[in-house]
Amino acid sequence: MISNLRQLPGPRGRAAPAVALTLLAACGALAPDGPIPATPPPNSMRTCAADTDCAVYQAGCCDHCNGGTVFSVNQASLAAAQRDHVATCPAELACTLMGCANRVPVCAKQADGSSLCDHIADPSSGPPCSALAEAACASRPDCAAMTYTTPLESCGNVADPTPQFGGCVAGGPRTCTAAETCAVQEASGTKGVFPSGCLPAGWQAADTSVCCP
Repeated sequence: MISNLRQLPGPRGRAAPAVALTLLAACGALAPDGPIPATPPPNSMRTCAADTDCAVYQAGCCDHCNGGTVFSVNQASLAAAQRDHVATCPAELACTLMGCANRVPVCAKQADGSSLCDHIADPSSGPPCSALAEAACASRPDCAAMTYTTPLESCGNVADPTPQFGGCVAGGPRTCTAAETCAVQEASGTKGVFPSGCLPAGWQAADTSVCCP
């Protein structure tokens, strides 16, 4: 029944991607025993070092687009986690047929420095992060809104200490270095200092003296 545990199926009513987690479309066909726990898997099941350490799985009678829930754990804990999230599905249950993005596993850096398995919307199922405005960027877990201040605050002459939206980047903070970076926007010549080394499209890194003469 399961062909691949790296990615969830496409919406019911459509053909699932070849690399998707393939589940039987009929809700009653899932029919494992027991209730679905209200809490996600414990962090002990989510430890990871790389994206490939993680897997996603679905809990519920319908897919994640139509009332089901998606969880992510490390590969070693997958079978146990799935046993903990089984559901009794009535044979007559009819799932809605809403479409949404597939979820893919990632090993996400936490504030305390640890890394835990999580899941994000498949970047290939929507517009690229670089094309998104600030609000849309903030709503995408696979994207990060990058802000800048101008000029460098350490110069002691902050023209505008309020962070400005500089653009949207893929991957988010989990893939960005934590080095403060001076950059110049190619189109406008705007100078700004970003809190990390991830620069939006259209910005070029520059020497600190450019932002703080």
